[in-house]
Amino acid sequence: MTLNRGVAAEMVQWLIYFLLLALVVARETLAARKRLAIWFTPQRARPWYLARGAALWSGVRAARVEAEADIAFYFDDTTGGKSPPSRLAMLNGGCVNISKSHVATVFEQVFERPLRIDPRASMGNLV
Repeated sequence: MTLNRGVAAEMVQWLIYFLLLALVVARETLAARKRLAIWFTPQRARPWYLARGAALWSGVRAARVEAEADIAFYFDDTTGGKSPPSRLAMLNGGCVNISKSHVATVFEQVFERPLRIDPRASMGNLV
């Protein structure tokens, strides 16, 4: 990756977000009130993942172990996995396959329009 003005701008934006998130977490910690605790499993969501940032921003703290959590969140930074057993209610425990083909299939079932495109048959810009 080449360090250029665009990459530097992205880094600065992320740093600002991270600092703001740290301030929010510090404020919530100092408030000394009971907060909902979420346990990320089978992997701990690191601060740069949106799932963790959204939880922390909303006042939910990230539990270090299942025993101190109120709810669990399936988080696996791989395309396919297996939701681990838990004594807690599991948010998104069924979302174990995030492959592009599976997401496109589910999208079409839910929204009744395709997400898949064939870049060889499509005209115009594609993202």
